[in-house]
Amino acid sequence: MSDNEILKVKDLSILYKTDLETVYAVNHVSFTLNKGQTLGLVGETGAGKTTTALGIMSLLPKRTARVTSGEILFEGQDLLKMSEKELLGIRGQKISMIFQDPMTALNPVLTVGDQIGETVRLHNTKNLSREEIEKKVEDTLELVGIPKERKNEYPYQFSGGMRQRVVIAMALICDPRMLIADEPTTALDVTIQAQVLSMICDLQRKYGTSMIMITHDLGVVAETCDTVGVVYAGEIVEYGQLADIFAGEDHHPYTEGLFGSIPNLKTKARRLQPIEGLMPDPTVPVEGCRFAPRCKYATDQCRSKKPPLWEKDGHQIRCHFAGIRKEAKHE
Repeated sequence: MSDNEILKVKDLSILYKTDLETVYAVNHVSFTLNKGQTLGLVGETGAGKTTTALGIMSLLPKRTARVTSGEILFEGQDLLKMSEKELLGIRGQKISMIFQDPMTALNPVLTVGDQIGETVRLHNTKNLSREEIEKKVEDTLELVGIPKERKNEYPYQFSGGMRQRVVIAMALICDPRMLIADEPTTALDVTIQAQVLSMICDLQRKYGTSMIMITHDLGVVAETCDTVGVVYAGEIVEYGQLADIFAGEDHHPYTEGLFGSIPNLKTKARRLQPIEGLMPDPTVPVEGCRFAPRCKYATDQCRSKKPPLWEKDGHQIRCHFAGIRKEAKHE
């Protein structure tokens, strides 16, 4: 790892195995997160984004999940080789996660102040007193826009947007070096989403925290991210700087489809162009390109042979036709 990198994921594969079937959720995923920057993982529901995040946090279900290959290097140390005791010293203190549903992330029988302060009590490396911890809880609540007087209230007394702010406070109270935001605005109405996203980004810039933003919304990616990984069926099919994804000339067909399904007021197109079909069955291994059944450019080669990884100036695309003009794809 270089000095500028805080996280490096190499060839990560994760599956879920039960007595009935095996689900290949994440397949040979690799990416890098630099210090102080935001990486966006974007893709449709079921693509493997959350499983990747849970793998980084070592929060995968013990009975069913298996990491079958790869390394997760955080500040040069492989998280997959750490003991549970070592991981407890990292989760919440050095790496925190904002979960997408605040109702399931919060304990309904504990006050929000107790839940926010629990992280500090578990990672009390500065030997703070009880009064100092209470003061830190109050300051963090104020930081996310919640009056400190509400620390003794319960989650049911807060709206959805305010509950999400509590979850963000829990994630930020120990000043983590890296933050994973798993679709933090999914459970919120549109009038609150922009406020919460703006707040997360402001706090991230204030503390210089590195962040992974998991979303299915390209608008969120455009507003918050420096680099982007487009995830499809457990694979990163395109990866690069924000400008590569939004303004570059070469794209994976799936990325083209994502942009084609977004309303555009500048064009005269009357109808959106949806991506036909569904993602492949994750219980069935695929020999060729996973996107081939839905791709208008697919050939027999695409269906039978795994596509190579094309790269140009850090922009990566997993496609047989990457770097070739669109006209050539029809030949």
